[in-house]
Amino acid sequence: MDKLLQWYNRLPARNLIVAGVAAIGVFAAFQAFASGGEYKAGPGTDETSPTVWSVPGRYFLSCKSTTGGDDCLFPKNANTDVYAKSNYTVTYRTINLPAGAYAMKINYANVGKSVPTNYSYAVKIKVNGQPISAGEDGTVLLPTTGKQPWKADFPVTLPAGETTISMEWTNDNTSDPAHETNFSVSNVSLTSKQATEAVAKRDDQRRNDLNQYRSSLSKYVVANSKYPEQNTALGMTPSSEPFAALKGKFMTTFLTDPTKNQAYYYISNGSRYGICADLESEQGTRYEVGPSGSRQTKGSAKECALLN
Repeated sequence: MDKLLQWYNRLPARNLIVAGVAAIGVFAAFQAFASGGEYKAGPGTDETSPTVWSVPGRYFLSCKSTTGGDDCLFPKNANTDVYAKSNYTVTYRTINLPAGAYAMKINYANVGKSVPTNYSYAVKIKVNGQPISAGEDGTVLLPTTGKQPWKADFPVTLPAGETTISMEWTNDNTSDPAHETNFSVSNVSLTSKQATEAVAKRDDQRRNDLNQYRSSLSKYVVANSKYPEQNTALGMTPSSEPFAALKGKFMTTFLTDPTKNQAYYYISNGSRYGICADLESEQGTRYEVGPSGSRQTKGSAKECALLN
């Protein structure tokens, strides 16, 4: 084998052979990109739950110009949006989903100059070929107020299996041609009503759990003149504070997050405390309780701080 390798290395055409193999590899990779490229629904799909599907705008099943004009494009320095300068139809295909009621959310934006005041995009949205609106041609008006990307929510009922979602947009801003009203899709998602209700139920349990701890701590401080101390915010366990001090006389059952995938956090200097839980219904939001009450605020439970 060693002699054969030495013979190969002395060949004058060796470099040409290597270059040829490399070129074939590059060509194959290019072909794979050209045939799929950004025009695909799989890689951007969230498949962590059978009742939740979401995909960035640029990962679509197909995108074509309605009038045969401009191709579908991606905004500069953007990794999510898809748009076209004139008229186009973009189509998405979901993973297999259970039959039932869903909330369809579309995140969209404008590409180009600012849109006119009180402007709305006229978009034909269809699910499995059926318009989601009873209006003329199934057209819905998507407003452009507030911060981008804008959000639109629609209730839809789906059969089991894959679902096709299409959006057709026409640049109909004829009253003010100076403005470029390029409708771009940032994200499309479907969340089952059942999953939404389950999330709300778990958040309610988190609030109830923390208020039970608050009630027990109010009794503990009367008996001990201070709260169980914990200098830094740590995830609560049956052997850590405050449950370690409350167990028995003030609480009989350790309460933890309903998913078991995250913890409630506790911090106290003896005179004040904070107990916090991450909420599912609003990402980046926590529920926290202290001696004087409770509230919902931005931030994670790990950032739990002392409250009055």
